[in-house]
Amino acid sequence: MRWLEKDVRPSVQQIKQVSDKLGVPFNYFFLSEAPVEDVPLLALRTIRGERKPSRNLTEVLLGMEEQQKELSS
Repeated sequence: MRWLEKDVRPSVQQIKQVSDKLGVPFNYFFLSEAPVEDVPLLALRTIRGERKPSRNLTEVLLGMEEQQKELSS
C-alpha cells in the first residue's frame, strides 16, 4: 500500500478498513491528538494493574455505563 510509505494519502475506505481491523473509532484518525478517556472503573478492571487497558475493555465499560444511565433514569 503506497499510503503506508507516505507517497499518497489513504482513501476514506482504507481508513475505515484500518479502523475496523484495529478496533479504533473512525473519527480518531482525523484528530490532531488522541482523546483522553476518563473511565473511573478502568482503574479497578485491568489485568496486573496495567495503566493502559485494551480498546475492547474500554468500549465494554463505556457501553455498560451508558446502559446503566439509561436504566436508572
